[in-house]
Amino acid sequence: MNNAEKLQFPIVMVTYNPSHDFFEQYTRMMGYQFIIVDNSEVVNNNLFKQIASFSNVIIIHNYQNVGIAKALNIGCQCACDLGYKYVLTMDQDSILTETIISELKSFIAQREDYATIAIVSPLHIMQYGVKNRVNLLDDITYGINTMTSGNLLNLSIWQKISGFTESLFIDMVDVDYYCRSMIAGYKVITLNQVTMQHSLGDMQVINFGKFKLKVFNHSQLRKYYQIRNSLYILKNYSCYDFGVKGLLLRFLFHSCIGVLFEQFKINKIKMIVLGFIDFCKNKYGKYE
Repeated sequence: MNNAEKLQFPIVMVTYNPSHDFFEQYTRMMGYQFIIVDNSEVVNNNLFKQIASFSNVIIIHNYQNVGIAKALNIGCQCACDLGYKYVLTMDQDSILTETIISELKSFIAQREDYATIAIVSPLHIMQYGVKNRVNLLDDITYGINTMTSGNLLNLSIWQKISGFTESLFIDMVDVDYYCRSMIAGYKVITLNQVTMQHSLGDMQVINFGKFKLKVFNHSQLRKYYQIRNSLYILKNYSCYDFGVKGLLLRFLFHSCIGVLFEQFKINKIKMIVLGFIDFCKNKYGKYE
């Protein structure tokens, strides 16, 4: 790989009941191929008809919510079939810029070990300026310190580790992928000087002196997946020196305690308990 200009990849987006203007930011990036995998049960035909008018957009409708993991696998396989070696994964809650793309491309192009890098990602900046999961003392961080959106993903490695784990459905799908990549000997890298704005639920931060409690305000169904899948990650990867235990225990604490400050707390607590029960039963897939 001689330079960043030779590195071409599509932007793979997973959508679920997207807002009418979700694609607006991308109309300024028409030099890229887009692959949109839509998980909406009821398709917004008017919206997707407008998007389909762009010649560089491929839209795949699942007509049901098959989960983030399967949708990402569908998008990655489509990219492979088109001959691409990388994809950039995105969701509806992040803001992508040309600067981010340029920095990711340049980083990969300059690394002699590029073939061993499974993921390179920007640093996510969430509501209230909260930074995602990283040690900011270094320009780059190795490990499970990022999220799906904005990941420049090596498709050869995606194939070798059998893609995303579809039985997790949603939540912790990214952490699982990072862990399996690292177990296989590949690198997951966050560029701390390259930032991406990302909205994590309807997050609030409650101050208790020096301690800050993150309240995510996710739906009761998301609470189920977060608890079940976080426990799955802890069970399967805590034995590795990936920082899994600290990351997931902190997340579980904020998610479970934070629910006391959210609406519909009783229903959400019930779903947290059900997530724990299904983890104990080894029951995965879509919640039914």
